[in-house]
Amino acid sequence: PVDVFINPADAAKRKIKAGDTVRVFNDRGVIERKAKVSERVPAGVIAMHQGPWRKLGTDGVDRGGGVNTLTTDTIDRVGGAATYNSVLVEVKKA
Repeated sequence: PVDVFINPADAAKRKIKAGDTVRVFNDRGVIERKAKVSERVPAGVIAMHQGPWRKLGTDGVDRGGGVNTLTTDTIDRVGGAATYNSVLVEVKKA
């Protein structure tokens, strides 16, 4: 799977270490990725790149890296574009 980058302080609060499999989730879906702990990510924020393809398991968890699993279908009221640049999620050790 593609990595998720998390700040060391946020990782410590969640007992997450580099290389752990973590669940990133919200009310729209769940994905699993490997954690990378990095000071380059601000506290309270995670960073993920789009994975190759969505790959849902029988449990409904995406392990293919499709970040759109977590995004909304809402269209921006000003520019008419997708609103997927910022998405509220939680992260926990899988």
